[in-house]
Amino acid sequence: NSNFAVGIVIESGSGMNFSFNNITTLGNDGVAVRLLFSRSTNISGNQLVTYGTTSNGINIYASNATYVASNNITMYGSDLNSIAIGGDEDGTPFSSHNNTIFNNVIRTFDNDARGIVGNILSTHNNITMNNITTNGTSAFGIALSSHRNDVVQGNMVITLGTSAYGLYLLNSNFTTTIQNNISTVNTTAYGIYFQNGHNNTITDDKVSATGSFEIFADGDATDNNLSNVVLRDDENLSSSSFRGISIVVNTSAPATPAEKSN
Repeated sequence: NSNFAVGIVIESGSGMNFSFNNITTLGNDGVAVRLLFSRSTNISGNQLVTYGTTSNGINIYASNATYVASNNITMYGSDLNSIAIGGDEDGTPFSSHNNTIFNNVIRTFDNDARGIVGNILSTHNNITMNNITTNGTSAFGIALSSHRNDVVQGNMVITLGTSAYGLYLLNSNFTTTIQNNISTVNTTAYGIYFQNGHNNTITDDKVSATGSFEIFADGDATDNNLSNVVLRDDENLSSSSFRGISIVVNTSAPATPAEKSN
């Protein structure tokens, strides 16, 4: 157990297991668990709490094949990431590949306090069945920047702040999202926001944005595919850059249930 700005640091490790620990960090620039130049690390079942700005729950820097599962992460403070896949430190980029982020519960409570963030040309990461709630302005649920070939599936994302996007794809390509449930409730809090992304596929997602557009595309966002996406509120789709969109509205009457008799 730790009560300092830095909890656990794993550097140049392989096949390590870090499970069922309680870590609380106090202070700015804190990090509960940090991986650097490591591979095949298991981080599971931990209780992580951070207090302080520019903090991180779990950092995966220049590390591959990490399994991050069933952790409970609570973050207090602004400008932070609960789980960061890849990143930039002192001007040095660290990309990370083939990591699995599964079944984690994430809660943040301040502005710019993000859930799961991917940065710096990372590829083939799997973000599945996580439960994320953020409170605060620009507190994104899941944000992928300069990522390729990621899978985002079955996540529950709720954001409560202004400009707090549910899923934000910035300069990210070939992302597949499937069966996510995304809800935002404040102004300019887009459910799904594409910015300069290409060849992304959105399938079977359910999106609710009570104060903004459920899907918003900006910049050079072409060749993205949306299929069987349920948009639950009034302002559904806004785009200055999507091309070749085809929207099919099912206007047929619901079928009579097989069990019903007249």
